[in-house]
Amino acid sequence: MTPSSYEALITALEAAAQQNDWPRVMQIDAQLNLQLQQQARNLQDAARAALRSRYLRVMAQGRARLETLRLQLAQYQAQRYGRQAYSLFDAETGEEA
Repeated sequence: MTPSSYEALITALEAAAQQNDWPRVMQIDAQLNLQLQQQARNLQDAARAALRSRYLRVMAQGRARLETLRLQLAQYQAQRYGRQAYSLFDAETGEEA
């Protein structure tokens, strides 16, 4: 695999992450992983370092997005529990919400 092929894969990986297309990120990641396992020794140190840096940025984007989603889910759950409690209170008192 040529350095330009790695460049194309990492560029596609970055684009998929920017678009929040996480299934595509996983697919490209698997392709990249396979290629690196098969031919990493052919990659020069500078190219390997650049590839690693860009890859780590994409993975950081993924972790940040995951944390954002976790926080949103926790906030939603807290609001849901609050709404349920309020609904139960209204049902017990006979008042309409």
